[in-house]
Amino acid sequence: MPTFILIGRLDFIEGSPAKREIAVFEVIVTAMLTYAKMLGAEEMRVMHPINEEVKNYYVSHSFTYVKHGDYLYRGL
Repeated sequence: MPTFILIGRLDFIEGSPAKREIAVFEVIVTAMLTYAKMLGAEEMRVMHPINEEVKNYYVSHSFTYVKHGDYLYRGL
C-alpha cells in the first residue's frame, strides 16, 4: 500500500516464500516497481520481515536490510 505522507516511499505487505509450482516473486517485484515508479516513489520497502529466511530471500533479490528500522528496501 502506498504511504500517506509525501516522502516518495511505497510500503507493501510480503507474502509467504513457500514453494509454488510457478515462481511468481519476479513478476510481483516487477509489478511493485512499476507501481512505485507510477507513484513517483524513490524506493520500495518490506516492513518487519517475519524471519531470517524471508529477510535473506529479499536480500538475495537486491533488497538491503536496515536493522534499526527492521525493514528491507530497494531503490528505484
